[in-house]
Amino acid sequence: GGVLALGTHSIRSLAARVLGRRYPFLMAMHTIHFTPATTGRLLALAGLTQVKVRPHLRYLRLGYFLKKLGQRMPRTAKVFSGLARTAGLENRFIIVTGLGGFEAYAIKK
Repeated sequence: GGVLALGTHSIRSLAARVLGRRYPFLMAMHTIHFTPATTGRLLALAGLTQVKVRPHLRYLRLGYFLKKLGQRMPRTAKVFSGLARTAGLENRFIIVTGLGGFEAYAIKK
């Protein structure tokens, strides 16, 4: 009668394909990578039915986001960090999506 909810990233997302080796979720601790289709198959093997998949939204402080961006795109981050600092926006929160994160929900029938 319950619902299983999981969050992960899609290795076939647009962000993963565009960024290639710079994709931020290619970390040593991430030993297996998924897509919405592979989570559906994995959940089915466990006797569950994936009923919903949606993009994952993250709320990040703009300064933190720009710091992380600087690890991948230093010149771009430097420009935007300067603008954010000048405008006093570093501590504002932004919604980040489009990095390939998704949420999958499953039930047992």
